[in-house]
Amino acid sequence: MRRYTVDDKFTTKEEYKKKLEQPPYNKLKINRIAVYDVIRQRVYGSYKNYHDNKIKKFVNGKGEVFGRINQTEIAEKCRISESTVKRAIKDLMKFNLIEVEESETYGKHGGKSNKYFICEPTPNENITENDVSKIIVNEPKKIKQIKSPIKERMKKIYYKKGKVTNKAMAEFLGVSVKTVQRKKAELRAEGYLIDEKTQSKMVAERVNSNMLNYNLTPEEDAKLEKLFHD
Repeated sequence: MRRYTVDDKFTTKEEYKKKLEQPPYNKLKINRIAVYDVIRQRVYGSYKNYHDNKIKKFVNGKGEVFGRINQTEIAEKCRISESTVKRAIKDLMKFNLIEVEESETYGKHGGKSNKYFICEPTPNENITENDVSKIIVNEPKKIKQIKSPIKERMKKIYYKKGKVTNKAMAEFLGVSVKTVQRKKAELRAEGYLIDEKTQSKMVAERVNSNMLNYNLTPEEDAKLEKLFHD
C-alpha cells in the first residue's frame, strides 16, 4: 500500500472507479463509496493547490499529499450519520483505500480535522471472505438483512433509475405504496440506500457497477421507461 504523493499522477475518476468495481472493493456499500469520494476530492484539492498555486501546507515531509476534513462535514456532504461515517472510514482503511492521521486541528464544523491520505487501491491480502462479509453487513444495531424478491427488484430499479417515487415503484411492482415504504426502509437500514439526491448523483456517475449490473428484462425496461418518463 502506498500513499499518493505530489509526484504521482492522480488517476481520473473513471480510472479509480473501475478499480473499485473489482473484487473485493465491489463489495463495499454505496455509502462507503460516497465517503471515499468526499475524502478523495479533498485530497485531490490539496494536490491541485500544490501544483497550481504552490501551496505546500497539505504535503508532508515525504511528499505525501493529504486533505483535512472532519467527520461532521463528511456526514453532511454524504447525507448520512456521523456514526456511519466512522464505520465507513474504518472499512476504507481495512481495504487499504485510505490512511488517517489524527490531528488536534479543528475544522469549521467543530470536530477534529484529521489528515486523510489516499492510497493506491491494492487488495489487502490479509482480508478474508469472512472479513468482507463482516464489513458489508456489520452495523451497530446488527440489522438482519431480510431476503425478499420485492426488495431485490427494488434494488434493480433504484440503481438503474436513481430517484423513483413510491407511487411509481408500487405501480411497477404491483404492490401497495405502504409495502414499498416498508421495504425501502429495510433497504436504507441495511445500507443499500442513501438519500435520493446523493443516490441519483452516484447512479449517474456509475460508482457502483456491482449494483448497476442487475439486468432487467426487455419488458421490465419498457415498463420502466413508460412509468418514469410519462
